[in-house]
Amino acid sequence: MEEAEAALRDYQQQLERAFTETREAAELPPQPGTVLPPEVGDRPVDHAAVPTAITLDAVKQIIETQVVDPRRVHRSPAAQAAA
Repeated sequence: MEEAEAALRDYQQQLERAFTETREAAELPPQPGTVLPPEVGDRPVDHAAVPTAITLDAVKQIIETQVVDPRRVHRSPAAQAAA
């Protein structure tokens, strides 16, 4: 039992050390070679100007075949409701 408690204490210490190191690293300036995400800011995005690999017709076809009509109830729940 003492061995298990010692292992748990060791694990908790390692975890706490990792959390502390992570918090401290977040406050440091980026290291050389670090890839930073672009700053988005408040500028609006023109979604129509973004090129895509599929046509608008393909998008419509996907929507028509994959989006289920929310008013349509699957037959299993409908059968249960009728019983």
